[in-house]
Amino acid sequence: MQFTSFKALAIFAASFFAFSAAAHPSCKTGAVWADPHDCHSFYECAAGGIPVRKTCGPGTAYNSRFGICDYEEKVRSCHGHGVVGHDESSEGHGQQGKDDGNGQSEGHGQEGKKDDGNGQSEGHGQEGKKDSKGQSSEGHSEGAQEQGNLKPTNILLELEDPDRVISRYLEEVPPRMDTQGNIKVPLREVITTPCISEMDAPHIRIIDFGVASWRDKHLSEQIQSPALRAPEVTIGAPWDTGVDIWSLGCLLMELVQGIAPFSGEASERGTWTAEDDRLARIIEILGPFPLDFLKKGSRTLDLFDEKGGLLRIPNMKSTSLERLLNGTTKPFLKPDDMPDAEVPVFIDFLRGMLTIDPEHRKSAAELLQHEWVRL
Repeated sequence: MQFTSFKALAIFAASFFAFSAAAHPSCKTGAVWADPHDCHSFYECAAGGIPVRKTCGPGTAYNSRFGICDYEEKVRSCHGHGVVGHDESSEGHGQQGKDDGNGQSEGHGQEGKKDDGNGQSEGHGQEGKKDSKGQSSEGHSEGAQEQGNLKPTNILLELEDPDRVISRYLEEVPPRMDTQGNIKVPLREVITTPCISEMDAPHIRIIDFGVASWRDKHLSEQIQSPALRAPEVTIGAPWDTGVDIWSLGCLLMELVQGIAPFSGEASERGTWTAEDDRLARIIEILGPFPLDFLKKGSRTLDLFDEKGGLLRIPNMKSTSLERLLNGTTKPFLKPDDMPDAEVPVFIDFLRGMLTIDPEHRKSAAELLQHEWVRL
């Protein structure tokens, strides 16, 4: 594992959010862009910088090349293109672990569930080096967008020299005869992806802004993959750019340790839901939800009692970020290339992102000034 590469990912992502990158072209009055989820629709920037979704007429689709509604058969993106919704609540994330090596094997003290709520996963290997073009200290400024869907599959590595990589692939993989067309084509086989430590200067690209929202005009209130969903989104409280910071904290922990800390699993007997389990794991690792914060949620009464306890999971077993990141057994050992003195600094950096109340969560600009980034 190359821990410094994960640091580069954190720096890049924080820089990216601090730069207030837009999911669509800058919303200037009259600007038009395609709806990535529906080839029949498009967005137009109205007065005041507010995006307005519009739909093409029957038999037509939005042609992004010419910026017009065109005959559907002429729009390549519309061939077999279905409409994709904003809600990802049914999407899974990571693999569940069996035991955390720290005595947590009964799952919240109920039903004898074997999974301890630490959601071990294999890691995604999608690390990278920061792109200096993304750095800024402005923070999520006015008019910025929340990515709202930051997850491992939306973080890609950019090939430094695609032509060279393709040429090398064609040289190493022997051709074979295509029996259908009597044409020699490269033999398709599984090729291992080089580890981050083998790449000279990898760069990261964050993709999929189809569910991104403006901070002052949400296109959907149900955002983020469940395991990466910020507490304020779960309880139905007002949310802002801090949701991306929470997702980044979850991702960084997963990439460094290979565990998805807040993945949830419903109980076999139906005692609690996967959402209850995710909240329980947050409480077990980070502590109770502040009562003042819970009062802001429209769904709080469906999940918590008047004292801030979970309605369906009253008994929990506490742990900590320290135990998960610097434990005594696998997979909770610190990375080999992380010095002992760096552990508490990294945990403090992570805690700044994984703060339950978004009002006290660190901003992207603040994270870029953290001691760990400058080590």
